[in-house]
Amino acid sequence: MARKHGEKENKTAKTILKVLAIILLVIILAAGAIVGAAYWYVNDKLGKMQQVEIKEEDLKIDEKVEEKLTGYRNIAIFGVDSREDSYSKGN
Repeated sequence: MARKHGEKENKTAKTILKVLAIILLVIILAAGAIVGAAYWYVNDKLGKMQQVEIKEEDLKIDEKVEEKLTGYRNIAIFGVDSREDSYSKGN
């Protein structure tokens, strides 16, 4: 009798471990799918950006010009100019 009781506990423990392993596998797969989808989304958006190559030597300022510009602050404001929710290329 004691032997049968121990076997039932053993089967129950194995069943619980199997269920926990399946749940853990589902959680890992779901997390992987979410990370993969986020990577794809960000990569897709970054791939649509227009990029211009600029040589570093073109960015230098002459010493004379630098002296004249002392005391000024440059502020860049970027935005989208579109009409009627048209966000296509060129806006």
